[in-house]
Amino acid sequence: MNARPGASLARILEDLGSTVLDVAVCPDPPPSEVTTVAVHDPDEHLQPPAGALVLGVGVADPGDLLLQLGRHAAAALVVRGPLDVDEPLREAVRSSGVALLSASNAASWTQILLLVRTVLLDGELDERQAKLTGNHIGELFALANAVGAALDTPVTIEDRSARVVAFSADQAAADAPRAATVLARQVPPEWQRRLADNGVFERLYRTSEPVWVDLGDADVLPRVAVAVRAGEEILGAMWAAVRRPFTADEERAFVAAAKTAALHLLQQRAAENAGKWRRSELVRYVLTGGSGAELAARRLELAEVPLCVVAAEPSDRHEDGAERELAAERLCELLSLHLAVRQSKVATASALGTAYAILPLTTADPDAESRNALGLLQGFAARRDAGAVVGMGRVAWSPREVPRSRADADAVLDVLRSGDRRTARVDEVWERLFLARLRDLAVDDEALRDGPVQALTAYDADHHSQLVATLSAYLDAFGDVARTAQAMHVHPNTLRYRLRRITEVSGLDLSNPDVRLAVGLQLRIQGG
Repeated sequence: MNARPGASLARILEDLGSTVLDVAVCPDPPPSEVTTVAVHDPDEHLQPPAGALVLGVGVADPGDLLLQLGRHAAAALVVRGPLDVDEPLREAVRSSGVALLSASNAASWTQILLLVRTVLLDGELDERQAKLTGNHIGELFALANAVGAALDTPVTIEDRSARVVAFSADQAAADAPRAATVLARQVPPEWQRRLADNGVFERLYRTSEPVWVDLGDADVLPRVAVAVRAGEEILGAMWAAVRRPFTADEERAFVAAAKTAALHLLQQRAAENAGKWRRSELVRYVLTGGSGAELAARRLELAEVPLCVVAAEPSDRHEDGAERELAAERLCELLSLHLAVRQSKVATASALGTAYAILPLTTADPDAESRNALGLLQGFAARRDAGAVVGMGRVAWSPREVPRSRADADAVLDVLRSGDRRTARVDEVWERLFLARLRDLAVDDEALRDGPVQALTAYDADHHSQLVATLSAYLDAFGDVARTAQAMHVHPNTLRYRLRRITEVSGLDLSNPDVRLAVGLQLRIQGG
């Protein structure tokens, strides 16, 4: 993994605050830069990149792990708090040079992972923009901290979808809804509904002045909010959790900060949209194959490892083209976030109403790794906000084989649409894929579509008989007359009579194994 522009450990701690992370023990000197965030898996060989902030999920005794991380020049280890810091643990930090951080019990590992990645991305955007403009435009977290400090209040900056894009470090001074908002990076749906029902958003977006919000809940602080706008376009809002109304000077400062936030959001949106578009185009090159696929895979850092393709679509599939594309884009974002817990290099894009992910398989057993990934996808498909069916293709051993893995994943989706499963690998539904391919051939080929089964179907319709059902049961019982009669709830002699009629009507020679195979397949693909 190539190290990307990152952020100092001090900045991460300042931006996230004690709501998420706290320092247990820090070496002297402290780590200079965090380049990436990684998840420690005790079942995998530990080899994090230099400068990594490692999430020690399930780590009870961090001493040995700190020493291992020190050999790879990692920046910090995060374990679940509270921690009992003794002298051996302090010595492990001193020897390794790796900072030991404590994670709040209120934050899930997934939330911590996404929050740290957001700060790192913000640092990367700052560096790109500084090269272009000579200054750091994208420092939304720094702006939130500055406003929070100046007004002595916890501040969040949210986009138009009520997603938190930055927040000040003093969120512990607010209340439970604010803590839930910061940890989830999204205003909880129930609070969005309450705000909407009380006309808060309508008032907020109608004026450029701060709006006082008090829903009358004794356990919730009032809020002061101001719209963040660029001209007539509403980009989001800035919110402060307060214990009293702002003074006139504080209101002017709050409004001025919202104008600065608008510049930041516009710059950040432009950079993110450009980067997202370029990356999506690279993913589509790899998915479709062709002359540019291998170069695109190298630019995505996916050229040197086995890969497999995941395809997902909403379970309530839209027929309208525009609606399908929008639903696929939303699903693609959710899929990317879900898979990022286990794999930072996953590449995603949407195309033709389907969300795709290319998974790099980095262990010695790619097949087993893809099976484990399918387990993670089962949790994703069950999420109410996802509501998806997910198919996984075979392992692609080089970028040239990715289109075949994508075709597999698409075919699995076709099978899942008509079944009760939400997720499957291609090898788990191979028999249904086989029959589906035969069904497609039969639809286009009159010689395959017509034949003995059609003659029996017509006879049943005219005589109210059950020759097709009898033939299907007979083949399912491998020609066992007694079992077939029991399944059909008829006497064996009745069954023998029906078998004779089947031969007379259709001309089938049921003693011929090739005939039994062919007619059995035709019954299957026609749903007989």
